[in-house]
Amino acid sequence: AGLQLQGALEGGWLKRTADVDSLLIQVEKGIVSVMNRESVKTTAYDQDIWLESIAMMYYMGLDEKVPESQIEAVLASQLYGGGWSYQTGSESTSLHSSVLALWVLLEYKESLLLQENS
Repeated sequence: AGLQLQGALEGGWLKRTADVDSLLIQVEKGIVSVMNRESVKTTAYDQDIWLESIAMMYYMGLDEKVPESQIEAVLASQLYGGGWSYQTGSESTSLHSSVLALWVLLEYKESLLLQENS
C-alpha cells in the first residue's frame, strides 16, 4: 500500500487532499506496526516483510521515524555469507531480502549524510 500510494503521489496521479493525508497516516501506522513486529502473524517470510516495511518508511520520506535500533537489527540479521534470509532463523540467503536490506542501509547512510550537511 505504501509503495503504490507514494508512487501515485510522486507520479502526479494522486493529489494531496485531506482524504489522501488520512490514508497516508493509516498506511504509516500499518507499516510502523510491521516494522516493530507487532502485526506480522506468520513466521514464514517474517524477516522479508520486516525489511520491506523499513524500506517503505524510507521510500515514503519517513526517515526520522526509523529508530537506530531497527538499523542495528538489520545489521545483526545479516548472514555469515553476507546476505539476508527471508525468515528468522533460516540460514538460506534470499535475493529479495538481501536487496531490501541493502536498500535500507543505503537509505540510512544517505540520511546520515544529509543530517551532516544540514
